[in-house]
Formats: sequence, C-alpha cells, structure tokens
Amino acid sequence: MQALRRVARAVLPDRERRMIRAAMTGARFGRLAALGVYCGSDKWSQRHRYTPHYQHHLRRRKVRRVLEMGIGGYENPRRGGSSLKMWQWYFPRATVVGLDLHPKAVEGKRICVYQGDQTDPGILEQISREHGPFDFIVDDGSHVNEHVLESFEYLWPHLAVGGVYVIEDLETAYYPNYGGGPPREPGTSVELLKAIIDRINFSYIGDGRREHPLDGEVSGLHVYQGIAFIEKLSALTVEGDRSARSEPT
Repeated sequence: MQALRRVARAVLPDRERRMIRAAMTGARFGRLAALGVYCGSDKWSQRHRYTPHYQHHLRRRKVRRVLEMGIGGYENPRRGGSSLKMWQWYFPRATVVGLDLHPKAVEGKRICVYQGDQTDPGILEQISREHGPFDFIVDDGSHVNEHVLESFEYLWPHLAVGGVYVIEDLETAYYPNYGGGPPREPGTSVELLKAIIDRINFSYIGDGRREHPLDGEVSGLHVYQGIAFIEKLSALTVEGDRSARSEPT
C-alpha cells in the first residue's frame, strides 16, 4: 500500500490524487468526509474527524443559509476557504458566508466572504442583516474562549428556529493561552455547554417565564470530542413543549 501511494504521488496530478483519496474516504465515512478530503478541509483529518458528526446532524437539502467564522490560511489572502467550498458542494441550495480576521479571496457562486473580528457587533449585525437568519452557524474562529462566548451570545438570536450552532476545537477550554484552564474554569466554551444543559432542563420546573435568554429555545445538545452541536427548537416543538410541561409522574 505504501508503495502504491508513492507511485500515485509521483505520476498523478494533485487533483486526481485528491479524487482518489476522496472516493476511498467516502466509501468508509460518507459523502461529507469525501468532500472534506477533496476540498482540503481539516474537518476531515486524523486529528478532527468532525465530518461524520456534521453529516449526522445536518439535513443537506434543508440548509439554505450557512455562516462559518474562521476561513483558514492565517494572513495569506489566497489560502483558506476549503470548508466554505465543502459546504457549498454539500448544501446544494445554500448561501455560504465566511468571516475571517484577515482579508480572503475565496471563489464560489454561492460563497460570500467578510473581513472582521468575530466579536465585533458591527460586522456580525451586517452579516446577519444581509444573510440571516442562519440555518447553520459554525464557530471555527480564534478559539479564544472569550471570543467563543461573545459570538454565541450575539449570533444565537440570528440562528433560525430548528437551526444548529456548532462550536469546534473545544479542547482550547483547557489551554491557558486561549483563556482556558482546568475543568470548571469559569468563562470557557465547555462551561457554556454545561450551563446549556441546565437551561434545557431547569425551564421545565418553572412557571413558563424566561429567566435566561436560552430558556425554552434549546432542544438538544450533542457533545463529541472537540465539537458540540447546539440545536434550536423548531416552532412546532416550542408549541408542543409549552403544552407538555407538567410534574414528573
């Protein structure tokens, strides 16, 4: 197998090599993993392997508006954008919006790119006004815990009912240089997720009044190694939830 790989690297153009790798990966791990390989996204890699979770939680033909913070490639304007291209291929009807601290040139018929800070209310308001509400938001930005929390607080109201908010690279909750620390360190992405568990369940014992902005708005939370999916209640679920609250039997 190693010999075959060396031969392939020597005789095949890069595009054909990526197509072969994508086909092999897709056969085992699904269509989104194959697209990740083909587009060069690190959402499918030995380190992350996020794509099976994305494929499980997202419906291809129902997602129309996508926002991803963090385009990749650091300061190089011509690098990055692999995940935006992956989303464009995977969601055939979606407009895909990317936000990055650095200027980026990413080509794509349904791709829009903005330059700005993920904690800047001005740029977030502009993007939300021009393209929201979003069916799917991904925070793959700075991974600084303070930034993760600020972006979530601003963008959650701009997530459509039934939408999914994703936070990647949760391990930075434990890195001091990202504003993290040991378990139970206040102000981290992981502590935010723990608080969301409270909001999902504590609202059932109240009288229906909202004591927190997330009360009555989160239908589910799914946490995997390095990544979390926060689901917003659909309008139908909200109505059913209100009528179903009662004491446990």
